[in-house]
Amino acid sequence: MLDLKSKKILLIEDYPVMRKAIRDMLYSLDVVTLIEAENGQKAINAMQSQKFDIVLCDYNLGDGKNGLQVLEEARFRKLLPSSAAFIMVTAEQLQGMVLSAVENKPDEYLTKPFTVQLLLTRLERTFERKQFFKLVDAAIDIENYPLAIKYCDKLLDGSPKKMHTALLKKRAELAVHTQDFSTAQHIYQDILEQRELNWALLGIAQIHYLQGNTEEAIGTFQEIISKYPMTLEAYDLLAQSYEATEQHIEAQEALHKAVLLSPQTILRQRKLATIANKTGDLETAENACKAAVVLGKYSVHKSSNDFSNLAQIFKKADKKTEALEILQTMRKEFPNDPSAELRATIAENEIYQSMDEVEQAKEAFSKALSISKQYDQILDKEIKLEMSRVCYQNDHEETADELIKQLIKSHIDDDDFINEINIMHSSIGRENHADELINATRQELIHVNNEGVKLYQQEKFIEAIAVFAKAFKAMPENKTIILNMTTIILHNIKVSGCTKGNMAEAKFYINKAKKLGVAQYKLNSIQMEYAKLVHSFNKTATK
Repeated sequence: MLDLKSKKILLIEDYPVMRKAIRDMLYSLDVVTLIEAENGQKAINAMQSQKFDIVLCDYNLGDGKNGLQVLEEARFRKLLPSSAAFIMVTAEQLQGMVLSAVENKPDEYLTKPFTVQLLLTRLERTFERKQFFKLVDAAIDIENYPLAIKYCDKLLDGSPKKMHTALLKKRAELAVHTQDFSTAQHIYQDILEQRELNWALLGIAQIHYLQGNTEEAIGTFQEIISKYPMTLEAYDLLAQSYEATEQHIEAQEALHKAVLLSPQTILRQRKLATIANKTGDLETAENACKAAVVLGKYSVHKSSNDFSNLAQIFKKADKKTEALEILQTMRKEFPNDPSAELRATIAENEIYQSMDEVEQAKEAFSKALSISKQYDQILDKEIKLEMSRVCYQNDHEETADELIKQLIKSHIDDDDFINEINIMHSSIGRENHADELINATRQELIHVNNEGVKLYQQEKFIEAIAVFAKAFKAMPENKTIILNMTTIILHNIKVSGCTKGNMAEAKFYINKAKKLGVAQYKLNSIQMEYAKLVHSFNKTATK
C-alpha cells in the first residue's frame, strides 16, 4: 500500500461540501500534510510557494481559472516536478470537457463520485509508474536528453512486462525529440507489427512530416483519424502537413473538426483563427478568435495578439466600430504593456485609414512610431515586422528599412521568419525588396563564421570568442552565432579551467539558445559538455 504520510498534497475544490468529503478520504489514508485551495489562482500561488507530491484538482472551479488552466499553467511554468502526481477530478461527462482535460495529460482522471479505494488505487498506479521512470523524467526535467536516453536504454534491458510498452513509447519520443528518426521509426514499426496502437501510428506519421515526406504524413494522419477519431493530436499535425503544402482550406477543415471535438484548447482556437483568416473565411476566423480571447482570460497563454487579430478580422468584415471597441478592451486587459499598446495603435492606424479618418490615422501612426523606438529592446520580432509593414504603408520607408535590416541580421538563420519577411513585402507590392538585404547579411554571417572558426582552429580561443561576441552584439538573436560562440567558450573552459565567470557565460548562451527555440538535437552535445564541466567544477569547489 502506498505510504501517504510523507506526501505533501494540494486539494483544489471550490465546493466546500465536496472539499470536506475528499479531505476526509485523504485523512482516512493517513495523510499528514494537506493544503486546500478553493480556486485556481490560490492553487497556483500555493504551487509557487511550495512543492507538492500530489495535486487533486477539480475541473470546474467557479469564477477564474478552471482545473485545465491550473494544470496548463503549472506545466508551462514548471511549478510541478515530474515526480508529482496531478489528478484531475470532475463530475463532467461532456465530451468536449473530458477530451480537453485528457489532452493536457493529467496523471489520472477521476469522475465524481469516487470511493476512497478507487482514489488509492489510482494514486498507487501513478506512483508505481513515476518511480519506474524517476531517473528518465528527472533527466528530461533538466533537458538532458542524452542522459534520459541512457537511463531509458538501461531500463529496457530488464523492464517488467507491464512497463515495457510505456518505456518503448518514451524511448521513441526521446528519439524523435533528438531527431534520431531511424531509432524512433524502428521502435514504432516493431510495436505495430505486434499490435496496432494509435500513438505508434502517430509517431510514424510525425516522422514522415519531420523528414519532409508530407504526402505520406497526410495519408497516415488521415488513417489515424479514420480509425481513432478522438486522437486530437492527429488533427493538429494533419493541419500542419496541409499548411506545409499550402493546402490552407484542408488545414482549416482539420482544425475545425478538432475544435468541434475539444473546444476548450486556446492554442488550437488561435491557430484556426489564423488559418481561416488566410482562407478568407471571416466568420470562422471571428468565432475562433473570440473563443481564444475568452479562453485566454484566465490562461497562461493569454495574449494581446488575440485581441489585435480580432480587430483586424472585424476590419476586414467591415465591422469598424467593433474593431475599435475590442482594441479598447485590449488596453484594459493589458495595462502598461508596450507590446499591447503598439499592437493597438498599429491596428487603429489601419482602421482609421480604411474609414478615411486621416488625422486620427496620422495620430495613431505617430504614437506607434514613438512606442516602437522607446521599447525596441523588449519588442518581439513579429510586432517589429508588423511595425515595418505599417511604416511602408505610411511612407516611412527609411524607418521600415532600418527595422527590416535589424530583423534580418538577428534572424538570418531562421528560414521560416525570413520567409515571413518576404511574404510581408509581397503583400504590400514590394516583391524582392528584402532579397538584397538578406543576401548581404548571409555573406556577413559567413564571413564572421569563417573568421571565428579559423581562430578556433588555430587555438586562439579568446580571439575567436571576441569575434563572435562582436557579432552577437550586432545580431543578438542569431542562433548560429550563439551556438558557435557557446561551443568555443566550453572548449576554452576545458583548456583553461572552470571559473564562476566563464561557467556563467556558457550558461547564459545556452539559455539564450533554448529561449530562441534552437532545435534540441543541436543543443544535445553542448548541454552534455556543460553538464560534465559543472560536475567537474562542483567537485573541485567541494575539495
